[in-house]
Amino acid sequence: GDQVGGTQVWSFNSSNGLKPPKTGWRIPWDGPVKNELCVMNKLMKQIEDRDAAKGALLQARNAAPMLVEVDDDVDDATSWDARADQAANKAAEVEVDAR
Repeated sequence: GDQVGGTQVWSFNSSNGLKPPKTGWRIPWDGPVKNELCVMNKLMKQIEDRDAAKGALLQARNAAPMLVEVDDDVDDATSWDARADQAANKAAEVEVDAR
């Protein structure tokens, strides 16, 4: 039937682990491995999405110069870069959490 341990099999992985493996799934069960399929829990997916969003924001920030008005008190370039990185990371987290 269509339940775990049943005779209706849609996919297969040769792993003997206690948890479903992330990759290596054959669909249909006797077909080739589908590299497009990646099994992960919700937290792993959120972390992966957050990292991807951070990377996209950092890439966009580096690709297009931004004009930002700052106070004259801020003259330490290292401090400014660190604050900009923190802001980009926070924006990526908020974007992912909003999904």
